[in-house]
Amino acid sequence: NIKKKIKSKYFKNRIEIDKFLLSGVLKETKFKPKNLLDFGCGYGSMLFAAKELNIEPYAYDVNTYLLNFLQKKFKTIKKKNKLILKKNFFDCIVVNKVFNLSPNIEEDFFLLNKILKNKGYVILIEQVKDFSRYKTFLTEKNNNTHLLTLNSIKYFADKYNFKIIKLKNYLGDIK
Repeated sequence: NIKKKIKSKYFKNRIEIDKFLLSGVLKETKFKPKNLLDFGCGYGSMLFAAKELNIEPYAYDVNTYLLNFLQKKFKTIKKKNKLILKKNFFDCIVVNKVFNLSPNIEEDFFLLNKILKNKGYVILIEQVKDFSRYKTFLTEKNNNTHLLTLNSIKYFADKYNFKIIKLKNYLGDIK
């Protein structure tokens, strides 16, 4: 039940965590976006966080059931072909643990490149393994998830003209 889930203590904590994350990135970059796309929004905790920070949130997800629920509160985009029409539209795009589920990460990077404004930001949150000594691109597919490497993220970022500002892991900054 979506209504029950978004009223739960867990979900309210998720919103606070997302608000902390988003405000931290904005403070560090000295950037104040007017709008934000949550690319793979799920239940929408980042959307609620953005709204609390006075940023106009937009939702995109492959789960139309969730989007139908979220469209009561947020602007939603239900199809990738509709998303591409938003060329150079978004100031900020959040991709939170989505690429490991994507059937085509290269297509997703291409799309992000088209819909992000010049001087906009993509905040990419992903569980990444560094097998850079062994493999360069996407590795093992298991249960419809991919194991990503730092090199694969760097490769696609370079290919689609994204400049990586900072990489972090649970131990702190990588660079």
